[in-house]
Order: sequence, then C-alpha cells, then structure tokens
Amino acid sequence: MKLIFIFLFLPLSLLAEIDIVTRELELSSHGIESLSIEAGAGYLKIAGVEGLSKIQVVAKIEMGAMNEDDIVTFLDRKVDLRLEKRGNQSILTAKSKNSIFSRNTPLINLTVKVPRVMNLTIDDGSGSIEISDIVGSIETNDGSGSILIENITGNLTVKDGSGGMTLQHINGSVVVSDGSGSIDILDITQDVRISAAGSGGLSIREVQGSVISGD
Repeated sequence: MKLIFIFLFLPLSLLAEIDIVTRELELSSHGIESLSIEAGAGYLKIAGVEGLSKIQVVAKIEMGAMNEDDIVTFLDRKVDLRLEKRGNQSILTAKSKNSIFSRNTPLINLTVKVPRVMNLTIDDGSGSIEISDIVGSIETNDGSGSILIENITGNLTVKDGSGGMTLQHINGSVVVSDGSGSIDILDITQDVRISAAGSGGLSIREVQGSVISGD
C-alpha cells in the first residue's frame, strides 16, 4: 500500500478558520472482489474505472487551523484513515476517533476510484454520496446527506436516514428503506422494493420489473 501526505493551506485570510490536509492511499486490486467502506462525516464519491488495477483514495481532511507540527499530532490522535486488504476483501476506514481533541472534529471528504467490477458495502455517517459506473452489488447504509447512484450493473440496496436520493440506470434490482427526503428512481431493469417512512416526494419511472411498496 502506498501512502502519500500532501499538505494544502488556504489563503491567509482564511487561515484562522480552517486547514485542509490531503492524504492519498493506494492498494492493488489483485485478488480483491469487494470494497467495504466505513466513513464518518464528509462527502463520499466512488467511481468505477475501466482497466484500473488498483483502488485509489484521495481524502481531504478539514480541521481548525493550526501549525504544521500540531497538524501531524492531530491526525495521529484524531483521524482513523486506513486502506487494507483482508483475504479477497479490501477495507477503507475514514472516520474520527476518540482523543483529547474533542472540540475539533475533522471532516473527511473521500474520492475513491476502483476497477469497474467491484462489490461495494458502505456504512456512512453524514455527507453526500455519489456512486457511478460499477459492475457489482452495492449495499449502502447512510445516516444523512444526499445520495446519487447511477450506471450500475448489479443489485442495489440503500438504507438512508435523511436526504434526497436519486437512483438511476440500474441493471439489477433495487431495495430502498428511507427515513425522509425526496426519492427519484429511474430506469431499473428488475424489481424495485421501497419502504419510505418519512416525508418527501417519490418518483418511480421506467421500471421493467415490479414495484413493491411497504416492508
């Protein structure tokens, strides 16, 4: 696994407010069939790339402004960021961990590129999720934030607390459990099963299979 540290600082006028540190992680995808992601607060963008032979992660970590020495200490004590291989599975962890820096919780924004053929399991705290161009099954459990999933070949299961959701161009079945927020489902080749307990508009179009509502 290759780990690269890049420090980016905002202009002086904003320095008293926030620093952004970028970390890059990389792992060969040889023998890996699935990627499991456990993420905290921050956006998550995942794209399948034809011909890619590795998993590539760019993490932009936002935190209160501090000097360079304090940043290194803060990241060691506050941020849990790892990309590991376990058998035929890869695991990406990107979240805050308990430390004495309780008043400065980081925001970890993730951009992930994977081979197009990859199963995904996602447990996300808060922040928007975008997933595209994947051949494989996808299961995602999201606390809050908007969701966009498109151009998928495989079955899709989404459990969402709150936030708008768009699922489109899915060659497979779709199962949705949603707390609140608008839901837009378009161009699904198999069945759609949906359970929406909260408020928000619902649009389901161009479904070749059955649409089943309720638990």
